Amino acid sequence: MDVDIWAWVGGTQRELHEAGNTGLAMALGDVPAQALEGRFAQLDVVAPAITQHAESLEKPWLELFARYWHLLGRVGDRAMGGVALDDAASLAEFAERGDVSDCPAAPGGVEVLAITQANTDGPGYAATRLSSLGAALDGVGPDSLAFSGLVTQYVAALVDAGQAAEGVTYAEAAVERLRGAGREASWELGAASVRALLAAGRPGDALTALDASTGFKPDDPVAKGRREALLRSLVLATLGRTQEAVEALPDLDVVGDHPREWVEWAHTVRMLVTGGGSIANSWQLGRILRQWMTYFETMGGHRARFELALTAGHLAVARQGLWQARLLADEAEAALAGLRATEGLADRVAELRAAAGAA
Repeated sequence: MDVDIWAWVGGTQRELHEAGNTGLAMALGDVPAQALEGRFAQLDVVAPAITQHAESLEKPWLELFARYWHLLGRVGDRAMGGVALDDAASLAEFAERGDVSDCPAAPGGVEVLAITQANTDGPGYAATRLSSLGAALDGVGPDSLAFSGLVTQYVAALVDAGQAAEGVTYAEAAVERLRGAGREASWELGAASVRALLAAGRPGDALTALDASTGFKPDDPVAKGRREALLRSLVLATLGRTQEAVEALPDLDVVGDHPREWVEWAHTVRMLVTGGGSIANSWQLGRILRQWMTYFETMGGHRARFELALTAGHLAVARQGLWQARLLADEAEAALAGLRATEGLADRVAELRAAAGAA
């Protein structure tokens, strides 16, 4: 969002207060904090109420603002996928309306739709995301606060499309454009660059990039600490620096309430278990991963469900839970029905079955 949106929020709050809508004015200012701080019970009540008032007051910018933050609260930390696709598409369409498209927050409609599609099936929606995000970026320059968010999602889409090297180049160019405009990249953009470097097979450069971005201002300051620690653990594990990775890894009670981190955490744990780290590969861990799979099945996170099933399956093989591994292979296979892109996935399921058979 551009800085002007916050000036508009302040002005709208004053206007609502002067009109006697004091409660609505106070709620408007608190919605972003509810989304970022995880106060979802409040957000799920307050944001729709603001939306309803905005419609009755014929204030489309106010409606966009409330709907954006409500949806971001659902598809951000809670990582909802297919269950939120229709709402995300509706918001993106609403943001294109003539009386809304001039709002500095309008690019957020494209951003949250891309996030929702990535939550559902990142590779399957990669081409669609690149098209919509690219179109949005054509109309947004580095002087806008919307720029970093859109670029972050564009880099993630390039990685999902199998174009990690292009993702690295695009992120680096975006950072330079921001510097040229007197702006700094967000921490989230730095993290997207780190993941692109990992996907490109450059873990050493990924660690350097992570160190360089640690001082960047985050869009989500509440989540930054645990997300940065998890990403550092993943990079260190990839480099074979197992003990350092174990020390950096956030505890289960830190990530357990944040579905957005679950797949990356489980992947990192698998690397540390097989790499000789002091991580307990217990049936209790398997139970937690199974609960996470059920969550994503309910939320339409088909790719996350698939990845967790495979990860849990290989961990089961490592602890000789072979019947569990075979059931998890079945679970991964069942998840394929919800995916748009399945190339190579059946082979990965077969590898898990073969590992269980050979153990």
